[in-house]
Amino acid sequence: MRALSHPPSHAEHLCEAGASSPRVGVVMDASSPPPLVDVLVVSHNSRALLADCLGSIERHRPRGAAVSLQVSVFDNASSDGSAELIARSFPHARLVRSEKNVGFAAANNVLAATSAARYLMLLNPDTLLVEDIVRPLLAMLE
Repeated sequence: MRALSHPPSHAEHLCEAGASSPRVGVVMDASSPPPLVDVLVVSHNSRALLADCLGSIERHRPRGAAVSLQVSVFDNASSDGSAELIARSFPHARLVRSEKNVGFAAANNVLAATSAARYLMLLNPDTLLVEDIVRPLLAMLE
């Protein structure tokens, strides 16, 4: 997890994932307060793993109002229905779709640049949480 010294504004952002990549539009809801933690997941044809990964985050999300958690997924031009699965089964996840595979680092950079959260936690789509790890990590950071 990485702490941001000054979270970006909670507004509409347009980012370029790289010079040769397409523009990726990300619209954020300016009416709700920013989350404390944003879990960033980059996916490329990871449909078989995503439901378990995102489901484990939901099952082990911190309880209580003190820790607001957002899940953001960057779909790196998947052709296996990954983005559709996220949109259908995890409607509260922030989904960013790219028409081109911009790579793991650039995709994480887009998610990070467009997040208003104070802390970022990067997960791979093959990660399964077995307990709430966010609250203990926050306790160490704060």
